[in-house]
Amino acid sequence: MTFLTNPIYKGRNILIMCKQYLLFVLFVIPFFLFAQKKKKDLYDIQHISGIIIDANIDDWENKLYNLKSDVWSYAVASDKTKIYAAVIIKDKKLMDEAIRNGILFNISYSDKKMDGARIIYPKFNLEKLENSIADDPEEGRTIVQEELLQSTKGYYVAGFDKVRDGLLARNNQYGIKALCKIDESGSLVYECEIPLHLIKFKTSTIVAQLAVNTLYFSRQKMSAGMRSSGYHTRGISKPTLKNPYTENTDVWFSGIIK
Repeated sequence: MTFLTNPIYKGRNILIMCKQYLLFVLFVIPFFLFAQKKKKDLYDIQHISGIIIDANIDDWENKLYNLKSDVWSYAVASDKTKIYAAVIIKDKKLMDEAIRNGILFNISYSDKKMDGARIIYPKFNLEKLENSIADDPEEGRTIVQEELLQSTKGYYVAGFDKVRDGLLARNNQYGIKALCKIDESGSLVYECEIPLHLIKFKTSTIVAQLAVNTLYFSRQKMSAGMRSSGYHTRGISKPTLKNPYTENTDVWFSGIIK
């Protein structure tokens, strides 16, 4: 009997193979699943040309993600000279939060999920808006539509090159554009356009974020800022943050923009 046919050797060999398989299951497969999950967290920045900022998504050629959702749909695109964003909001509560607090379009300078060049739109006369809705919810919605089309203050911008942080007029010399309107189905439609030369990118592959500036999202950002700054709230009771919507109301995109 050779050592290759020895039962003891064969038993040890089987035991070693079992251990190797167990290690594979414990370490390799979870890593693979994590990578798959992580990949799904990033949508593609698509390459679409001929986009016109008119709050009409026909020129997006049905390329918005999540189109069948009853909450919202979204997309980011680039044509090598500009970066674009489109959003459709169907959920009425989410629409109200978007109208009150705006939609955030955040373009990171690199492939890291960080604050970069940011624009928040719409920007309204909130006191007039809230009073109108409180007096008559249905009539208030009509006034909301008028506010969207006529009375927006402009855009809140930050993090751009050669563009001052703060409120930027809708008619500006930088080529930054955004527009919202209520379409025939009662959904809020949003489009935005930003020239790429206004952003100092560190890498050719970047990530960008679209988010409805909800109360939940704002509190999350505040909590994240406190943690990153090393501020601790030990002993202070805090309410549990729960997303009131059935879907995440902030999404990230990734792609090569130059």
